[in-house]
Amino acid sequence: MKRRWRKILSGALALCGVAFVLIYTRPLTIEQRYPFLDLSECTQIRGYYDRGEGAAPIPFLLQTGDPDFQELLELFHRPAFRTKVSNLLPSGTKVHRYEEGDFCWSVMFRFEEVLFPDGSAGSGDMLHVDNFFGKVTLSFDGENISCTVENQEQWLREVMDIITRYPQ
Repeated sequence: MKRRWRKILSGALALCGVAFVLIYTRPLTIEQRYPFLDLSECTQIRGYYDRGEGAAPIPFLLQTGDPDFQELLELFHRPAFRTKVSNLLPSGTKVHRYEEGDFCWSVMFRFEEVLFPDGSAGSGDMLHVDNFFGKVTLSFDGENISCTVENQEQWLREVMDIITRYPQ
């Protein structure tokens, strides 16, 4: 009798674990994850990129009137970001040795007077999306979430193609 209950309990725990992982890793767009951030209200996109060609990353800046501003916003509005299970584990230092064709970038979205669920408001570079040589991280309010997107390699290159047109 005890064995039967152990099997039932083990099965129930395994089922709960699978359900947790499926819910935790479900793909969410930026606006589903942060419903108070409307990307269409972004006033500026800035950041930096690095191809390993120079000593320092190259800063870029896109203003609302720039021809590629809306296209870049759409690149971040469209995909669903799937949270990685590895977020549940402690993360260490990121290290990468450059290889031919490598690149990384950091994109920051500026907002003005965003109303938060608690009634407060904020302005500034609120949302950061980082690509560290193929590893994508969403950052908002001190929370860093490692994610993946569908067709990630192509998406990363599309973002890089636009931001490299606007060096500061």
